[in-house]
Amino acid sequence: MRISPQHLISPSALPHAPGPSLSVLSYNVLLPNSVDGWWNYKMYNPPLQQPSQSHIFTWDHRRNLLKERLALTNSDVVCLQEVSPRSFEDDFSFMEE
Repeated sequence: MRISPQHLISPSALPHAPGPSLSVLSYNVLLPNSVDGWWNYKMYNPPLQQPSQSHIFTWDHRRNLLKERLALTNSDVVCLQEVSPRSFEDDFSFMEE
C-alpha cells in the first residue's frame, strides 16, 4: 500500500531564503509499544469488524506506515512524540537506515 502525501509537504517544496537551512518534523506516533501491544487497544477499540482487516492491528503494519510517512518528508531532524522507552530501539530501528 502506498501512502498519499496529502497534507505532508517536503522541505524542498517550501519557500526559503538562500543559504543554509534546517527542516524539522515533529510527529505523534500514538505510543507504539511492540512489547505488550498497548497501542492496539488505544487505537482500535472497538475492534475492526471485518476479519480481512486484522493485519491492521499488527505493529509490523503500523511500523511500515510510519516508516513510509516519515520518509516522505525527507526532514533533517525528526522528533517523535508519544514513544515508549520500553521498546523504542526495536520499534524505531528503521530510523537508522
